[in-house]
Amino acid sequence: MLVVNGFIRFALLGAILLAHPLLKADGGSKAEPATCRTTLIKDITIISADQHRVSSQTGFVLLDGGKIAHVGQTKPVLNQPLAGKPGSHPLICNEIDGRGKYLTPGLIDSHVHTGQMIGFAKKHHAKYPALVKSYLQQEPRNYLYFGFTTVLDLGERDSAVEKAWRDSEFAPNLLGVGLSVRQFDGYGHNFYPKPQRYTALHNWVYNPEQVPDIPPQWDLSRHTPKMAIQNAVNAGAVAIKVFHEDGFSGVIKGLKNPSPAILSEIVKEAHAQKLPVLLHATSLAAYKMGIEAKVDILAHGLWHFETGNFLDVAPPARLQIENVIDAVVKQGIYVQPTLRVVLSESDISSGKLLLHPDLKHALPAPLLAWFASDEGKWGTVALEEEMDQFKPDKTVANQAYLQASANRVQHMLGWMAKKGVKLIVGTDSPVNWNGLGGVAGLNGLLEMQAMAKAGVSLEQIFIAATARNARALRLDASIGSVAQGMNADLLILRSNPLQDIAAWNDIDTVIVRGQLIARAVLSASKQQEPKQQELKQ
Repeated sequence: MLVVNGFIRFALLGAILLAHPLLKADGGSKAEPATCRTTLIKDITIISADQHRVSSQTGFVLLDGGKIAHVGQTKPVLNQPLAGKPGSHPLICNEIDGRGKYLTPGLIDSHVHTGQMIGFAKKHHAKYPALVKSYLQQEPRNYLYFGFTTVLDLGERDSAVEKAWRDSEFAPNLLGVGLSVRQFDGYGHNFYPKPQRYTALHNWVYNPEQVPDIPPQWDLSRHTPKMAIQNAVNAGAVAIKVFHEDGFSGVIKGLKNPSPAILSEIVKEAHAQKLPVLLHATSLAAYKMGIEAKVDILAHGLWHFETGNFLDVAPPARLQIENVIDAVVKQGIYVQPTLRVVLSESDISSGKLLLHPDLKHALPAPLLAWFASDEGKWGTVALEEEMDQFKPDKTVANQAYLQASANRVQHMLGWMAKKGVKLIVGTDSPVNWNGLGGVAGLNGLLEMQAMAKAGVSLEQIFIAATARNARALRLDASIGSVAQGMNADLLILRSNPLQDIAAWNDIDTVIVRGQLIARAVLSASKQQEPKQQELKQ
């Protein structure tokens, strides 16, 4: 099932759930480094940010291998002469004239799920393996095409997908949580039958009152918060993901959540390992729990309230919610709005994403043609059926619920932005598996555009997608800004992102780990099409 009006989000059943990979920050591309490791970008407008403001200057940037060696308004002073010429640099064999262009940090999406096919039911996976393969091969290129040089996968590590990204000619830096921390019989476990769920998602913790329900063969000493965090660390985590989900305003029944004491212990153990904690949270109750436990990041916007009508745009208990938002600001908790989780449902219902001019760069042509076919529109029918089943008032049209949901999440984000919440960009891509709603990479562009529509300033979006995202993940010493010593993960844009949100889709060159890639090379239109007989093999 999907998110229904932003109130419910199911993945497909475990039979077609693909797990989520992890790579080290320097992984992702099989391309061998060129003999020349240095590139001088000159006379370009350099735009960078810290946690609070964006600054710009016109100047020079020197890249040496995968690092930024110099940033400034004057040419670098180089201490190694070449061929007896003082002031020259060895092996500067690439110079870029940046006049009229803009250099920014590469974008960061701190909430993705890689290796997952969009818009396919189980039967489609079996029927069209070549289409699945073509999309998953394009996936890492998609993130780069739309400017994302670093992504954080919040699911379970998968070595097969990890290897596919590592072997890809072009791929962003792929980070992960190793193993997410699940609650016994909580969100995620509900996708699997008992007792398979306890093995499928085996890094779980429990509340003391749940002990009688746990099968006796499980050694509970291996399911403490301390062990769960260590398991994630052993799997290479750069952050910890944990969940508080009440069931999307009661649509899913019986979900268990970590107690305040258990959640606080998870945070304590994660912080002892110097890792930030992301809490899946979409409700007022979940936000309160996150605040009490002092989590670092709230993954998702505040969408669900204990009272009120599902058609309400403004929250019913305004003062209570305002107090929660104020507490988020006071504690300095970061928030991923993930607007596209909800807004993508409207795309599935209307089919309007098929008309997006950049979809041809994100989906290989045969897959795009399939989504345009009658068979490919199955997700629209499935969404309507689910909404008919789960909406609280059967007399209200589905479109009314979808519009109310879209208005609500954007209203809440605008409110948070005005209050000074530290927003960061995370998309939860691919968002919806049951339809064409959240395409990897493109979804990040749509997320930032939706943030702008909700009233978030272009400067704040810049910070949310770069420096602040890096700081939230405790990686700001290496990514998120244009400064000497930082990783050479950058974008060259043809227009100014502080003047128009569309500039983020006006990319000239993507630079990842010092490798310069013309954007056009990354387009799905460059992917070799499978032969007709392969499509159904």
